[in-house]
Amino acid sequence: MAWISVAPAGRADSPGATTKAYVELVAPDGCATREALIEGVRQRSELVQFVDRAQAERTVFAEIQPLPEGGFSAGFTLVQASGRPSRRKVVAKNCREALDALTLLVTLALDPLATDDPGKSPTGDEPSEPSPPTLAPVPEQTATIPVQEAPQPPAAAPSPERVITFAAGVGGLAAWGAAPSVMPGAFLYLGGGMVNSGAWSPAIRLSGAHAEREGIPASGATAGFTLNLVALDLCPLGFVGPSRLTVRACVAGSVGQLSSHGSNTREPASYHRPFGTLGGSALFSFEPTLRLEIVGTLGIAFPLYRDSFQFLDVFFRVQPVAVAAGLGVGFRIL
Repeated sequence: MAWISVAPAGRADSPGATTKAYVELVAPDGCATREALIEGVRQRSELVQFVDRAQAERTVFAEIQPLPEGGFSAGFTLVQASGRPSRRKVVAKNCREALDALTLLVTLALDPLATDDPGKSPTGDEPSEPSPPTLAPVPEQTATIPVQEAPQPPAAAPSPERVITFAAGVGGLAAWGAAPSVMPGAFLYLGGGMVNSGAWSPAIRLSGAHAEREGIPASGATAGFTLNLVALDLCPLGFVGPSRLTVRACVAGSVGQLSSHGSNTREPASYHRPFGTLGGSALFSFEPTLRLEIVGTLGIAFPLYRDSFQFLDVFFRVQPVAVAAGLGVGFRIL
């Protein structure tokens, strides 16, 4: 079996260098506990010190989940002190093997020079008590003492400089500016991005939205509005926080249709007009697990078409600035 090891960026592999870490674990009941994972790491390394999250230099979010086809997946996300994340994942036959593999991966991620066998020293030799010296005759012939090369620690693989993500999901939204009152609705999204150690973490998201508002009184009649849009967010900048929170600054645009209709009037009618915007948005995402993400969006845009609506008199014109806010949940495919 080939073990995978991860060397945290910025860690000097000098004797006595201690790593302060905080660990969280999500696992099925009866499968594994956070305490068992911490104890397994302690048995393999004396250079990892477990502390509260506020004092930690590195944070590990671990997860063990059953697979639909059988077996278990074990993975973790390591967040460096700089906020850069790196991820590892393995598949095991049962929960015990998943915990053993996860323990080794976490140990090597926090201490690349740790042993992969608990109870042994880092050189691989069993600890033994020194035996008392004994007097023995020296033979006349010269004895050849075989020299055995000490086993080397596992090679440290560098943690990745970037992480690619791809996710899809749904959510609810509220829009202001396209109708006289706030328009509630829903949206679907599909997007991907790259998380780097710096601010350059580009991402793109394509979404479709539907919002409507009925029963708006105006000039003795009643009006209703329906908005359907396809929006594109281009996000060159991203900032990764220490708690799986990512904030992105984006340029946004949308195209679609704004429909209106009247009722309780002499001549009820419906109209369909083009609608589009250009502006900016901020995207927020939080990952409570390795697959699930909670997303939020806040956009401010300038409508390209500013139609007016009237019964006898003009009662509304599309506002010069439109605002939309949404909250949803998604599933990370990558």
